[in-house]
Amino acid sequence: MAWEAVRAAALQADAGKSLSTALAGQLTSLTGALCGQLFLWDDNRRAAPHFATFGEGTCDVDVDELEVTLVAQVLGSEQPLRRIADGAGQPGASPPGTEKPLQQPEGPAGGGAPVAALALPLLFSSRPVGAMILHFLPPRPIEAEEERSCQGVAGLLALALAREMAEDAQQRRAEELEALRRASLSLTSKLEPGDVLEVMLKSTLDLIPASDAHIFLYDGERLTFGAARWAGQVRKEPHSSPRQEGLTYSVARSGQRIVIPETRLHPLYHGQGWDGAIIGMPLQVGQRVMGVMNVAFDRPHRFNDDELRILGLLADQAAVALENAERYRQVERRLAELSALQQVAGVVSRNLETQVLLREVVHQIRGVLGYPVVEVYLVEGEELVQRSALELQGQDSLSLPMDRGIIGRVARTDQPAFVPDVQQDPDYVEGRPGSRAEIAVPLRKGGVVIGVLNVETDDPLGLTEADLRLLTLIADQLSVAIENAALYERLRQHRDELEEAVRERTSQLAEALERAQQASRIKTQFVNDVSHELRTPLSNIRLYLDLLENGKPERRVDYLRTLDRETQRLIQLIEDMLTISRMDAGTVRFHPQLIDLNPLAEVLLEDRRRLMEEKGLRVEFRPGEHLPLVRGDSAMLTQAIASLVTNAMHYTPSGGEVQVATELAVEDGGSWVKLSVADTGLGVREEERGQLFERFFRGSASRSAGTPGTGLGLSIARNVLERHGGRITYRARETRGSEFALWLPPAARSEG
Repeated sequence: MAWEAVRAAALQADAGKSLSTALAGQLTSLTGALCGQLFLWDDNRRAAPHFATFGEGTCDVDVDELEVTLVAQVLGSEQPLRRIADGAGQPGASPPGTEKPLQQPEGPAGGGAPVAALALPLLFSSRPVGAMILHFLPPRPIEAEEERSCQGVAGLLALALAREMAEDAQQRRAEELEALRRASLSLTSKLEPGDVLEVMLKSTLDLIPASDAHIFLYDGERLTFGAARWAGQVRKEPHSSPRQEGLTYSVARSGQRIVIPETRLHPLYHGQGWDGAIIGMPLQVGQRVMGVMNVAFDRPHRFNDDELRILGLLADQAAVALENAERYRQVERRLAELSALQQVAGVVSRNLETQVLLREVVHQIRGVLGYPVVEVYLVEGEELVQRSALELQGQDSLSLPMDRGIIGRVARTDQPAFVPDVQQDPDYVEGRPGSRAEIAVPLRKGGVVIGVLNVETDDPLGLTEADLRLLTLIADQLSVAIENAALYERLRQHRDELEEAVRERTSQLAEALERAQQASRIKTQFVNDVSHELRTPLSNIRLYLDLLENGKPERRVDYLRTLDRETQRLIQLIEDMLTISRMDAGTVRFHPQLIDLNPLAEVLLEDRRRLMEEKGLRVEFRPGEHLPLVRGDSAMLTQAIASLVTNAMHYTPSGGEVQVATELAVEDGGSWVKLSVADTGLGVREEERGQLFERFFRGSASRSAGTPGTGLGLSIARNVLERHGGRITYRARETRGSEFALWLPPAARSEG
């Protein structure tokens, strides 16, 4: 290699190129390498990742594999290493099973084995700067003199890189100092805590390439959310609230920073499922910790000294700015408190009407102290009624039960409540969206609470203990002004409530008496009906049993048929009563399956067609086309449909018609599978229609026609339909007769 050519090439590098880039390129070119790859040392990673590739050839090389093998080995040995060529002749790589060991140069100048790659360590003052890998294709021997020349150029390259890194570090330091200066000016120019926090987070993420940053404020016991920023935007909520045994509380309690380069391996994040990095910095003035700033990375990250120094400076500046803002706020607050007390005293002395007084006090508190929400609730009976509120003028008054909310708790316990974070209070009931802090103080006369003064704000730092003391003084003044009117109103309200309660209770007792009398009448009627229904078949059974023994032998078949009919009548009566009993006890088992109502109804109708025709009735079945299936219990639906068909047969005189139809009906925006049973019978009187589906009810038509029954069939049918998610309805036909309809939800398409 021509040493002078390397020096000349480096000195004549283009003005747009750095010296290190020129040297690396010329070294690649003059050695005749296919390509040269430069790896730069990273103190944070304690490794040298790939930086750039030089040369006109294409290197098909896995740079990540080189970083952990050849680069790591050459930096560890601090001596040049050769990768001996394999039979394939690939640059810097060998097929599986044919790799040759890395070799340090041996002996004096000579050909030696062909070299596929030459690795040169780049060292400056015995510290690693990087490594240069030269790849040869085809592989060739490297003479000792050539290798020494390459080492010389590598030394120049290391020197150039060290100088450029120093210049970069100096430039970064200058930029950091300028950014810190701007951040300091911004922080010291802000007097609002919210502004201070936002400037702090923006400056932090401008200087540190982190994923997100949070600030939580600390009052010596609790942490409350202050500000957050990620993805270039200010956030109103944190990623997550601090855990009592987590990093943020640990920093706040100890006053010491905690640095976690890899959260997955740290006990504070055990089981959290997050593999990133985070640092917690205390915002501290003297021995007082005012808050904690957390700066996090999505991936593991080793915080270097520069980052720790910058974060420390920013945290110190932010703590001082927060303290200044707090002091300024205290001075402003004290002036506002004195003004508010003076103006409230003036309002109290000028107004005697309760509602006018409350309205004026609310406006004065908001105008002077700036709370977004100011409300006055008065105790009325067992409720708290909002009698004045700044944001709700013209709307109906709100009422809160005494056992609900922070306001209700204050009224019950006669103790003021200061809630810095309403989301952490289990009694909080959201009224105004966005509220973060709340103070509620009781209005009282002696030991009697007559109301509550309530204020809320969406600023997490907007309320303090000083606000609580001020509002307590205002509440005392307000209590003096409204106590007499409030007590009188409370007594009057209580009297009205008692009278209303007596009237309501009297009405309830009257209704209960009427229901009891109605139940007694129904029970008596039921007993009579059951007695009658039992007596008739039992009498017939006894009669025909006697005829079986003493009657005409040739009539025995008729006697047996009559006995069978009467027995079935008794069985049906008992079955209805048992069904009602099981439904009441909840022991009826439900066996759902997909059912087509058309064949079910057709079979039921055919079973009764002969009886109907013998009675002189016309029977018609109109099945709906493409009728959806329903999901239900076949036995239950059969019982409900049979009850409707049997009723139509019993209450339709000879010459009449019974019509059964199915269809897919739409009602109230929903689809229903509908089965209707219509007749031209006696119908139902209008005054009796409301009782049709009550148990044991039998209309006048059934009694006048002498039709057997217990009044349980329709009640059972309604219960069946309700269990299927459907309903049963009655409609009087325009001409004559009745129409009962069963409405069932169609089965889902996926089921059918």
